[in-house]
Formats: sequence, structure tokens, C-alpha cells
Amino acid sequence: MGDMGDAADLPDLAYVGAKIVHSTFGPGKVTFVGPYKGVPACSVQFEGHVKALELQYAIPHVRLAEDEVPIQPKKRGWFGR
Repeated sequence: MGDMGDAADLPDLAYVGAKIVHSTFGPGKVTFVGPYKGVPACSVQFEGHVKALELQYAIPHVRLAEDEVPIQPKKRGWFGR
């Protein structure tokens, strides 16, 4: 089996339950993260189908869904505007 490496090496979206959006397959939910055929991968439940995605190839095409992204406070300017 392949080595998944340190958890710090995994992208932010590589956890079970993460809601993601893939540029081709659309919105989905991560159902598995771990080695698949010896490489780091994740399984994603998209609408009507499940896909196994190798992390190294999926990362450029995947982002966290809007409701998963932590809200960051607006940075205020020098005078508090």
C-alpha cells in the first residue's frame, strides 16, 4: 500500500464529510480519504454517482463548497474603514 504521508501534507478538503465542488463533476461530498491502489485518494459522492479521485490530479479541479469555507473577518484599513 502507498503511504498517505503526514496529515499536514493533505489538502484542506481531504477529510470525510467535506462538501466540495469539482470543475467537471459539480458539487459532492467526500466519503473516504486514504490509499486507493497505492496512491493518496478520496472518494466523492456526486449527484447520482461516486468517483474515486487521486489527490494529486484532483486538487487543481476541486475547491471547498461556499458553505464549508471558514468566514474570515474583513480587514479594516488604517482608519477603521
